Amino acid sequence: MGSARAAVASPVSRRRALIETFRYGVVCNDAAERNPVVKLPETEQVDTAVTVGLVRTQYTSDLIGLPRQGLRLFWTLEARPASSVIGYQVQWRDGGDDARTGEPAVGDGALGVLAPGGDLPAGAERHYRVRVATENGWSAWSDELTVEAGVDEMTGRVIGVESPRAGASPYLRREILLRAAPQRARLRASALGIYELTINGSRVDDEHLSPGWTAYQERIVVATHDVTDLLTEGENVVGAILSDGWYRGRLGWRHRDAIYGDQLGLIA
Repeated sequence: MGSARAAVASPVSRRRALIETFRYGVVCNDAAERNPVVKLPETEQVDTAVTVGLVRTQYTSDLIGLPRQGLRLFWTLEARPASSVIGYQVQWRDGGDDARTGEPAVGDGALGVLAPGGDLPAGAERHYRVRVATENGWSAWSDELTVEAGVDEMTGRVIGVESPRAGASPYLRREILLRAAPQRARLRASALGIYELTINGSRVDDEHLSPGWTAYQERIVVATHDVTDLLTEGENVVGAILSDGWYRGRLGWRHRDAIYGDQLGLIA
């Protein structure tokens, strides 16, 4: 038992050994075997046995208005290669711009990779494609993944009406006139309280208790809705129902209501 204990290095000694290794550049043979140098194939070399399937982000596929920073890419392989994936490459473009191609990278990307290209363009789309490498060559490029970013800030007046707590929900209504049906339309909305939005009598989403609970003293959560198909040429009506929610409603464990504020409001 004594020799077994002596063979286990303490956390301090392990840390010291790592420091010494870093300081003097010492690499033991077994470490070199665990981390061999990987040579990627030439970019023109093709491996038809592997295909990149679904490319996605850390967010659900139906979400628009993504955070502009910290996007990560994940992908699946539709056909298992004869040898392991040893590298990957990402291509991206903004809107109708020409595609840009990142440098080939070593690794299988199994835990996701940081999407190249920097911050997403505010309120606009970016498109990604991925290909992977084995020892035999590179796969074909995947189908494009399209993501749409949100905006960093919204400037506008919060609108609302006087209403009693735990009383009837106020209804807000606004008519807008369009000279033509839109090709693309987005509605960005949030509330002090919870809301339900409609356009021409149809709900803009299938969510309940939007925008959810957040730290209102620090931020509000903004949702982006694709309302292209709800708008028509001519007169359109946007409606909103507000209610107390977590903002003004009673939080049982605090035995209080109106913790964050006493006036409901919508910004859209």
